[in-house]
Amino acid sequence: MTIQNLLLFLEKVLSWPVAIVVLVLLFRKPLLGLLNRLSTLKVGKELFSIDAPPIIQSDKPIETSLENKASLIEKAKYGEYPIVQRREELIRQDLQKLQLDSQPQEAVNVLVRHLALSQLLLFAEQIYRNIFGSQIALLKHLNVVGTLRKDQIENLFYNVAKLNFPSLYDTYSFEQYLHYLKAFNLISTTDNQTFVITDEGKLFLEWMVHVGAIEIKPF
Repeated sequence: MTIQNLLLFLEKVLSWPVAIVVLVLLFRKPLLGLLNRLSTLKVGKELFSIDAPPIIQSDKPIETSLENKASLIEKAKYGEYPIVQRREELIRQDLQKLQLDSQPQEAVNVLVRHLALSQLLLFAEQIYRNIFGSQIALLKHLNVVGTLRKDQIENLFYNVAKLNFPSLYDTYSFEQYLHYLKAFNLISTTDNQTFVITDEGKLFLEWMVHVGAIEIKPF
């Protein structure tokens, strides 16, 4: 899938892309009142790309605070950009078509749903930029077999990757390799010995299939 096709896909799925977060500011008080009832959502930062991942993966979880994101947007004054203002107007038109402009609570619910979807899609895109090919293979295998022991992951995936890319893995330990997947909640464990794929991990694989992302990546 080309970048242009991906953007068209996002346009159809989300209906309201980048400016949706700005509109959330218009409903700031009622929306913040809902946050305590929302599960944590991870936010990506980059548009889709199939560039090779950086040599060292970050294991820092993605910023999860919507209030912090709103604050950053206010500081950056993105609303001053004409393109954002045009998107805001389109959103307001959509709210009118759905007869939600006079129903603040229903409008907030719709906006939250679209924001949650956009965050999940951007989360998948950001993960794809950084994840290693061997880690994608690991997730796919976990999705089929259900569980893997820690030593199996090390022997079947990490050690094979290390054999093919020794200069990288000489300074990138198995614990770092595993921690990246755990930090972004793609896999989980209760005893640090047996691992399963998470809902986020399954969503990431589904996203790859949907957008036609290349599975064979470096490392």
